[in-house]
Amino acid sequence: PNHPNQSATDPLFHRRTLTPKPPTKAKRNRTGHLCHQHQVRMIVEPSDIDNNDTIAITATPNTKRYQQTKFLSPSQLQPWGDPIETLKTSLTRIYFQNVHGTNRSEKWQDAMTTMKDKNVSIFGFAETNDKWTKQQQETYQSIAERTFKWVKISPSSCHIDDTTVHPSNYQPGGVCTVITGKWRSMICASSIDEFGRWSSFTLKGKGDSKLIIITAYRVCQRNASSVGNLTSAHQQQAHLHRKFPNNTPEPRQQFLSDLTKEVQKWRKDKCEIIIMIDANECASTGTEGFARWVGQNKLIDIHARHWGTENEPASTTTGTKRIDYILTSDRVAEFTEKAGIEDFYAGIDTDHRGLFI
Repeated sequence: PNHPNQSATDPLFHRRTLTPKPPTKAKRNRTGHLCHQHQVRMIVEPSDIDNNDTIAITATPNTKRYQQTKFLSPSQLQPWGDPIETLKTSLTRIYFQNVHGTNRSEKWQDAMTTMKDKNVSIFGFAETNDKWTKQQQETYQSIAERTFKWVKISPSSCHIDDTTVHPSNYQPGGVCTVITGKWRSMICASSIDEFGRWSSFTLKGKGDSKLIIITAYRVCQRNASSVGNLTSAHQQQAHLHRKFPNNTPEPRQQFLSDLTKEVQKWRKDKCEIIIMIDANECASTGTEGFARWVGQNKLIDIHARHWGTENEPASTTTGTKRIDYILTSDRVAEFTEKAGIEDFYAGIDTDHRGLFI
């Protein structure tokens, strides 16, 4: 505590250290993980408390990502739902997170290690910000194989025009779905969206049973014409204009329309469904059709099913609403035992929380 009258056990006192992304020197901590010398410290002073129900989170590094002040309630700073704990051998853990970029091999390796440490078998990353060239896919597949004995990745990105290509491996948007362990041998198909909006694996079970696992990212920009030409929204709109020259759809609404067609196709093929999605819209309070889309496609928000929506946490450090979801078909929901949302910075270095079932 920074004040003599402030108790270390006071629930309104909050101190934590965060790891920024450009590391300089690193050393191993007691758990064997790399920890960087330059750390980000977020401190809540007693003076930051307003009416005892909000806390001002002020970051103090020179890194751009954390130079923001946001008011979050104490409950918004905590994990929510079931905690991640020792996994029963009869269960499988599925995890989703917007990773805010994996376009550095070091961060991809850290992400693989984090998933391994959390006993995750199937996971999806949104907003990978990678070009996902053939060479990069081979490199990242190889890195994943250093951590998992059996693993397969399915990345997807929007192909930027040669005239606007970014000089590095960075490319906004994109997703990656990853299958590991025994589930790797059950893969019977994979697919990607041409605009980099989602990727998927289809797993073959006993008899005619099939399960499709999708990772999806819906852009946040509502008006793609007003953003830079390297953004995912702008690139998607450019591709949509070529596809529909007489009527260029808006990327956020076209995402829902196109994914509906895919869901209908999967249901016709009698597939059970798991969709891990950064919708960039709250299903409880959003007004752009996401809640209606979930209902029309008869999908179940697993976390809301287990824990309701009251006091659900914000998905990002800069937001106040939940926008990340794991949606499933009825049968998957029936066999889901636990669902939780982790604290910020519980593993991968990003501004989004991780979700698991």
